[in-house]
Amino acid sequence: MVKRIFTITAIALLFTACKKEEKTPDPVPVEDTTDPVITLNGKSEDTVSLKGVYVDPGATATDNIDGDITSKITVSGTITTNRTGGDYLYYNVKDAAGNSAQATRHVIVRNDAYRLEGTYNVISNCGGSFTALSSTAVVQTSNANNNQITISNQQFQSSGVFVSATVSGTSIAMYTQPIASSLGSGTGTISADSKSFTISTSYTPTIQGSAGCMIVYTKQ
Repeated sequence: MVKRIFTITAIALLFTACKKEEKTPDPVPVEDTTDPVITLNGKSEDTVSLKGVYVDPGATATDNIDGDITSKITVSGTITTNRTGGDYLYYNVKDAAGNSAQATRHVIVRNDAYRLEGTYNVISNCGGSFTALSSTAVVQTSNANNNQITISNQQFQSSGVFVSATVSGTSIAMYTQPIASSLGSGTGTISADSKSFTISTSYTPTIQGSAGCMIVYTKQ
C-alpha cells in the first residue's frame, strides 16, 4: 500500500515539473516598413559666390528602429562655382531593413554684384554742352568673374556696346578701356540700398572737348 502511494506521488511531481518547463512561444517579429528621416542642416536652397568654395553643411538621419543612422548617409552631386547657375546635392540613406530616404539641396552660384542688375535712368554731367544729358542703361553681371558688371550705353559709347566695371562693397571702379576715340576710366560709390550709383569718369584724350563726366545711375 505504501509503494502505491509513493508511485502516485512521484508521477504527480513529474507531471508538475514537466508542466513548469513548458516555454512561452517567442513573439512574432514585427516587420519594419517605416522609412528613415533625413534632416538637412542649413537651407534646402543655398547660395555660394561665383568662384567661391561651397562647404556642405551636411544632414542627419534617424530611424524608428535603428536610431541615429547619420553615418550611413551618402551624398552625390558636385557644386561647380566657376560659372553662375545652380547645382544639386543628393542625400540618401537606408536603415537595416532596407527602407530608404532621400533629400535634395539646391545650391545657387551667383555673382556677388547681382544686387546691381537692372535698368537705370542715367544723368551725365560732362560739362559744357554735355551737361545733364539723360539716357537709360542696363547693368548685367558677369557669368565668369565675380563682382564684375557690364554697363550699356555709357556716355560717349556706341549704342549696344558695354563697358566693364568691378564692384567692391559700396565702391565701383571702371577700369581703363576704349570709349569712343579715347581711353576712359572711372571710380564711384554705390548707395547702401544698391538702388543707385555714381561714377566719375575721365577720358584721355578728351572726347568732344570733355575730359570727364559725373554719371549718376538710378534704378528704375
